[in-house]
Amino acid sequence: MPSPLKRVFPLLGLCAVLSGQTGTVEGDVTGGGAKKPIAGARIRLQDGERLLFTRSDENGHFQFLEVSFGSHAMAAQRLGCIPISEGAGTRTATSWATLSPDHRRAEVHFLLQPGAEIGRAHV
Repeated sequence: MPSPLKRVFPLLGLCAVLSGQTGTVEGDVTGGGAKKPIAGARIRLQDGERLLFTRSDENGHFQFLEVSFGSHAMAAQRLGCIPISEGAGTRTATSWATLSPDHRRAEVHFLLQPGAEIGRAHV
């Protein structure tokens, strides 16, 4: 029999959506020195007990709608790419997005290096 908490968390997420306590997380995935858009990257967002997935479009853009308020762990992956960092403040293949009543939109930027194999790890 499932734990009562496992049944409560999805309901809390639904209540947040229905009560308007949600926001939008969006951003882009770029790569290389010229920061060219990377299409087809898989982006994961942890929203409480829910795992949300999307892919970047041909412009490297992605978007998650109706994400609950709070801090959310995120990751991006693309076959043939590895995460890189260009210095302080640069988002790499893992990041956080925080939403609140005062900040209903969060922007996240992922930087990957094309041309390197990352194996079969799943985000």
